[in-house]
Amino acid sequence: MSGYWQCALVCEGRSDEPLAETLQSLMLACRPGDDIAVEVYRPEKAKDRSVAAKLAAIAADDVYDLIFVHRDADSAGWEARAEEIRSAGEKRAVPVIPVRMTETWALAHLWAEEECRKWLADNASVGRLRTLEEMSDPKEMLRRWASRGRTSLLAGDDWGRFRSEAIRGIDVEGHVAELSAWRRLRECLEAAMIRCRPHLAGESAD
Repeated sequence: MSGYWQCALVCEGRSDEPLAETLQSLMLACRPGDDIAVEVYRPEKAKDRSVAAKLAAIAADDVYDLIFVHRDADSAGWEARAEEIRSAGEKRAVPVIPVRMTETWALAHLWAEEECRKWLADNASVGRLRTLEEMSDPKEMLRRWASRGRTSLLAGDDWGRFRSEAIRGIDVEGHVAELSAWRRLRECLEAAMIRCRPHLAGESAD
């Protein structure tokens, strides 16, 4: 049975908004044949920019089936960020928590390229895919990769375009699926789908 999903993405920053397309692809991988839309939700500017405040603002707009909440793990870690989102008490919320940053997932996608694997091994001592989640600054590493062969780092619109394209290009069932934070994202997504539409549990059992 196919269904329609109207979903929102609340980002930590506007530069992460390309994740909307990636998350839509992930949902389609989970629910092939469903009609799915993921749109960026931008709360009105407010002094309180906490996750709870953002979810409270979007809760008043009862058109969304699921609400993706993006929050980089940074140094706090996945569990701390997940608890921050769970504590808001919004059952439609799906934690989107890259470890440590969204750029980790972009680098995992680029791992498919032999040139990138060799470059990461030579320039960041990354010899295994899963060690990407141990990098302290994946954003800087992605920027350096994008700037290879140049005399200076990509900046401004050029860097913004490269980063956006790298995020949009993530193969949701490719190398990124081997990272722990991505696996947790998929698990949280599938759980939220069943939480919001309990009849899906029966379909999973079948």
